Amino acid sequence: MRFPDFSLSDRVAIVTGGSRGIGRAIALAMAHAGADVVITGREEGPLRETAAEIQAMGRRALTFAYDVRDIAASAAMVEEVAKALGRIDILVNNAGAVILAPAAEVTPESWDAVLGTNLRGTFFITQAAGRVMQAQGRGKVISIGSMMGIGGYPDRVGYGASKGGVVQMTRMLAVEWAPLGINVNCICPQLTRTRAAANLVANPALLEDALRKTPMGRLGEPEDIAGAAVFLASAAADFITGQVLAVDGGRSAVI
Repeated sequence: MRFPDFSLSDRVAIVTGGSRGIGRAIALAMAHAGADVVITGREEGPLRETAAEIQAMGRRALTFAYDVRDIAASAAMVEEVAKALGRIDILVNNAGAVILAPAAEVTPESWDAVLGTNLRGTFFITQAAGRVMQAQGRGKVISIGSMMGIGGYPDRVGYGASKGGVVQMTRMLAVEWAPLGINVNCICPQLTRTRAAANLVANPALLEDALRKTPMGRLGEPEDIAGAAVFLASAAADFITGQVLAVDGGRSAVI
């Protein structure tokens, strides 16, 4: 009998938005599981801090400070990683943007900022990394979606549309790339304690509503998402593709 292998030993992982919140937790968890980790983000300081933690675990770490909306920069980053580390086994699409506003007040600029980061930027970095994975004959792509990409919520139309696009992109790529040895999956967290969600968590009415609708009675923590990402990146998940995994404390099970 072949037992499940959850190790990421000798794997190379790229985590976008990897210096804070969910991305940082995923990057550290993958390093703990044995991977060398490349982290991207817009600020050099936090990237260096997270990279130092990865290196303290005895793993290699590279950092790239840029905006994922810069398609040429994403392509150049992927090319440099492939040359420097020899391969790309895992891509975690975590970089994201959120703008909260009633639908009647959404501007073209805010719409483009959210869709450009969460959907356009995610697709084109996946395309670039996917080419490397195709040449290798294997790879794992994991995108961080959101429960707002599955269900309806007020004042989040741009964010929900972008994450809904990520969910469907996951299914499309999974079907197209399965014969090439590439697994493509999506994790949809509920409200999670991060700096980006601090304004929501600080709103008593929103917090009470979220907890009331969550059977486990708590918010998500970045480490909850990291565990799911390590599993999907591992050999234990080799027969899983095209799936949308809700990490939501049971919220999606509530009618």
